[in-house]
Amino acid sequence: MKYLIAVVLLLAGCAHGTMKAVDREPVDAHCDKMCFDECKVGGIPWEGDPLDPKTWDALTEVVLPGLKDQIKECNTQRRACVKCLNNLEEHKAINK
Repeated sequence: MKYLIAVVLLLAGCAHGTMKAVDREPVDAHCDKMCFDECKVGGIPWEGDPLDPKTWDALTEVVLPGLKDQIKECNTQRRACVKCLNNLEEHKAINK
């Protein structure tokens, strides 16, 4: 019986919590679709004889420029996400 009273009192105290729902207007976060796309880097094949200079030429002529383009696309996606999050924070829809 003591435990039942303790549980009832504990639950009664929880009912008066400090969290409260707030009615707000919806926020247009301006979140571009690219913000939600997966950032993919890699997958550019590179193979050959390590002693052959043409293998290393392929690395600098094909693989590295391809990776650079992929990283540039990822940075564009990241900027879109930052813009979205900053707008949500400005409208106090999220907190840091």
